[in-house]
Amino acid sequence: MLVQLINSTDSFKKAVGESLAGTEYAISASDSTRASINEIQKHNSGIILVNWARADFDAAGACAEIRKLRLRGYFYIIIVAHRSNSDGLAEIIDSGADDFIFMPFGREELSTRIMLAKRLIKTQAALSRSRRKIVSLSKEDPVTSLLNRRSLKDEVLKEMSRASRYNKYIVAMMVSISNYAGIIESLDPETGKVVLEEFGRRLKSSSRPYDQLGRYGISDFLLFLPDSSLKNGKRIADRIINTLSNEKKPFFIRGKKLIFRISIGISELNPRDIVQNNQIDSYLMNDLVLDSLIKRAETAARKAAKIKGNSIEIYSYE
Repeated sequence: MLVQLINSTDSFKKAVGESLAGTEYAISASDSTRASINEIQKHNSGIILVNWARADFDAAGACAEIRKLRLRGYFYIIIVAHRSNSDGLAEIIDSGADDFIFMPFGREELSTRIMLAKRLIKTQAALSRSRRKIVSLSKEDPVTSLLNRRSLKDEVLKEMSRASRYNKYIVAMMVSISNYAGIIESLDPETGKVVLEEFGRRLKSSSRPYDQLGRYGISDFLLFLPDSSLKNGKRIADRIINTLSNEKKPFFIRGKKLIFRISIGISELNPRDIVQNNQIDSYLMNDLVLDSLIKRAETAARKAAKIKGNSIEIYSYE
């Protein structure tokens, strides 16, 4: 791990070097805050020692400027000060420093402070990973890792706002595995999850990068196509069926070849139906508009499921 020295002098660098001799830490020194910040950004420094040997050095400003940086992980700032400057430590800690140590310091004293800093950095990294995992779990379907129903609707509501501003249509597509019950009849639940995961993966690879896809029901997947027409939706639906039911790329599980029978229902959202009045209730109104769009696609998918084989139905108001 790199230890970055700010406002470094030869004597300061020598004292830190002697304290960290024989350890895993490398030292990088700069005599100005700007040069130090460039080094911190370059190396993503984890531990920073600020030399506050002179009262005229703006240690608080240096800490505040460092805290503005966007680095990958947490960085720990230690102020190294003379006891005569102790009256200003509270302001510096408030500006972003984590700890302080007085000069002169012993070898064990500084290395112990840095060891504690390293431990805190690792703890912060673990917490950050846990937070990302929690956010991911709150948005994703646990079986397929696609968006769950609520997160999918939230993303589409954002897309609806853009569609209204630019007068663009949105197409909703309900993609169902019509023969899912028959496929898993002889399989255990865990194997059934593998089937859904694989289907979701293939469905995602068949859609466009900017389409919104999520799992809607047990064997139902919902796909939203921004800036699309029913004609374009039908073309994409044909591609999905050709890809997911193509026997040239069959799905084997336990040596058994699985063939998906797919039913797709398509509906369209006119941008004029989207509420765009910047009122508090516009979100709730658009949520109802979205529910109606999904319901139409679901109705068309159920109609398609009654047809033997793979089928596509476009919702009709007639």
